[in-house]
Amino acid sequence: MVPARGGMGEDWNEQAGSIAAKIAAKLGANYRLLHLPANLGAKAVAAVSREPEIREVLQVARSASVLLLGIGAAQVTVQRQNLDPSQWKQLQQMGAVGETFGCYFNRNGDIVYISSSIGLNLENIKPIGRVIVVAGGSNKAEAILAYCHIIFRLRP
Repeated sequence: MVPARGGMGEDWNEQAGSIAAKIAAKLGANYRLLHLPANLGAKAVAAVSREPEIREVLQVARSASVLLLGIGAAQVTVQRQNLDPSQWKQLQQMGAVGETFGCYFNRNGDIVYISSSIGLNLENIKPIGRVIVVAGGSNKAEAILAYCHIIFRLRP
């Protein structure tokens, strides 16, 4: 088990790596961690992506047969990533309702903004055999519906 992205926010229990480690422990499986924040700048992403340990973890993630994918409400994700309020205003103007893999999308499932981040992206999920989407709460309803448009385009 490996996380598909770095972490974001302050709560360790909600980090991709923590969740991967907990699931692996319950299954008696091995795991690797990606010890990076999800919202690195483009130059940092390029530099860190060349590191052998990071490349190895990302390659394992890209070759996964099962992916557990979280969907976030755009506003909550912006707050967790501590983005500038002007960025949130811009995302609102573009109609952003949800986020996954650093991609903010509108209610039609159109990608309106992509943040620089380390880890998998939406294109990487095409060859993965099973994608399990996880999201909960009424504040994510619109994001979940919008994501359905994305996944049906990616995986007809």
